[in-house]
Amino acid sequence: MKHQYFGDVSDYKKYSVLRAVSNNGQLKTLLCWLLTPNDLRTDGGNSTYLRKPEEWRDFESDIFDFIHETLVVNETKDLNLVEQKSIVPNTTYFWEILTDNKQQREEYFEQAKVLSQEHDIVFLDPDNGIATGSVVKGRKNSSKYVFWDEIQDLWEGNQSLLIYQHFPRVNRMNYINRLFDEIRDKVGAEDMYAIKTSHMVYFLLSKEHHQEHFDDLKERIESRWGSGIEVHRSSSTIRTPEISHKKKRFIK
Repeated sequence: MKHQYFGDVSDYKKYSVLRAVSNNGQLKTLLCWLLTPNDLRTDGGNSTYLRKPEEWRDFESDIFDFIHETLVVNETKDLNLVEQKSIVPNTTYFWEILTDNKQQREEYFEQAKVLSQEHDIVFLDPDNGIATGSVVKGRKNSSKYVFWDEIQDLWEGNQSLLIYQHFPRVNRMNYINRLFDEIRDKVGAEDMYAIKTSHMVYFLLSKEHHQEHFDDLKERIESRWGSGIEVHRSSSTIRTPEISHKKKRFIK
């Protein structure tokens, strides 16, 4: 995650997802930004939705208003304000910068594991997602990824894990199924959810003692967002989700 991504439409959806996964703070969350320095890329610039409140505000009105005031009115991109405004209830924020240095990285995740012991959910928010075989820990741009051994080490605790993953240019559902299989094989998690948006997916690895909080996760998210955010569970046949009739919303 970078400060420059603040206020992007995906950032808006992220805070809504975090609220839903934590059951609005009933589960205590450790948010590991995996924060990296800003760069000159234009990533994180999709904020045109803020000019269309009639289409976007109702999903999470207070989050929308917060981002609009910060980004449009005050022209500020600062993730620290997310913590100051308590956008996600009952959340601790881990602010250490993650670099490409391998030793620093090991110290980062050692500290994260210690902090995680006081929490129910650990959210890992790398720039890109889970490292592929071509990414080498300690090499240039490795800070943009989380590695399988780091996920496995955190999973050994009592915490459920939520992991950000940017979609590559492949079939979305095929990719989700493949990642479900990889997570199962490499980490050992069995009960998983994929929380899917247009450009990224959040993988939720559920501990058994948290499952009661996630049983209605699909309903909580899709009744609010419709096809804008879809939830798929690994333990059932993946199919086009049935959207709740309570509040249908559809995003192009």
